[in-house]
Amino acid sequence: MNEAAFLAFENITAVMETILYGGSMAAFFSPFFGGTASKKSQRPFEKMLLIFIIYCAVYFAGIAVPIYNWQCMTAVILLLPAIHHILEMERKTAFFLAILFFSIRGLSRLTAESLYFIVNERFVVVKKELDAILYGTAVNYTATALLQFALFFFLLYLMGRRLRSAPLLLCGKAPIYLCLIPVVGILFTSLIYAMLFHVKDGVPFQVYEQYPSFVVLVPCGAALFYAGTLAAVLSCQEMAVLREERRAHFAAELQIQAMQKQMAESEQMYLGIRQLRHDIRNHITNLKGLAQKKDAAELEQYLSRMEENLRDHTMKGDNQ
Repeated sequence: MNEAAFLAFENITAVMETILYGGSMAAFFSPFFGGTASKKSQRPFEKMLLIFIIYCAVYFAGIAVPIYNWQCMTAVILLLPAIHHILEMERKTAFFLAILFFSIRGLSRLTAESLYFIVNERFVVVKKELDAILYGTAVNYTATALLQFALFFFLLYLMGRRLRSAPLLLCGKAPIYLCLIPVVGILFTSLIYAMLFHVKDGVPFQVYEQYPSFVVLVPCGAALFYAGTLAAVLSCQEMAVLREERRAHFAAELQIQAMQKQMAESEQMYLGIRQLRHDIRNHITNLKGLAQKKDAAELEQYLSRMEENLRDHTMKGDNQ
């Protein structure tokens, strides 16, 4: 492989990587369009295409200018929350998902580099011819990129499945706590990757060659960052479930109190009806007695008192 072919290989590989990761980001965001699982998003394919275009446009611009990878990453992280209303999701959700995506991408990249270094040291034969060196570099880069993407896709799938299993509690300071570990993971990835390759006295070397323990420590650190992020998501989801249970318990308590009040009022009404039946029975007995006496004057007075009592009782009921 000559230099021109190697440069063409680098450009084609960069384009393919951008397309693959842009599609992965669009697929990762798609289940969260519409805000909730119960609310179906309108035209999700168009939203996925928009995310894909934003990602590819930024990274293709980075290839053409060129600009640093972290600048492209920052641009995408800031652009996606800016169009949250088009994506039908909250701004903090779009920001968190973007941070999560790039954190997992960086951690998988470090892990793949570390694993492939072990394989490369054990099985790859060093060649002196330029064409052979370029060809070997292209093969090594392709194998590392494939390993990285496979690991990245697996980790992203696990995280997305966990996020879809239960809602997140993204209120108050919860988004800050959730983003803390992924952001530190991105910084950790950038720092370690900047140290991986150095040129000393005109000779390039990897930090793994100088510090062999890094081959184990770096993947372990990446795994811990991923596990910490997953644990933070799980804790936030449990908090959201507890909050919903507390809200449901509070609503149930209010309903029970309303039922108890209604039962007390019904009991009071029943007692009133019993008292009224007792009074009516007494009145009937008295009226029968006055009728037997044939005392019209006293009967009329008794009826007048009954009417007056009924009027007073009605006025008290209206005031209540």
